[in-house]
Amino acid sequence: MLLDAAGPSKLSALRYIPVDECETALTEASEELLKIYPGLKVLGIIADFTVHLDAVPCDVRI
Repeated sequence: MLLDAAGPSKLSALRYIPVDECETALTEASEELLKIYPGLKVLGIIADFTVHLDAVPCDVRI
């Protein structure tokens, strides 16, 4: 809902950083999001967010 609310013209300014322990799930979800929102930038991180939250970058440009 948040990505829909942003609208297509603002997607290129957004980035989505999914975190999951399962590489397959992360890849499939990221690919699906890119099909639905082609201007979105996605940076997937394979990790356990309850332990590795510090692995999520806060200033990375994609």
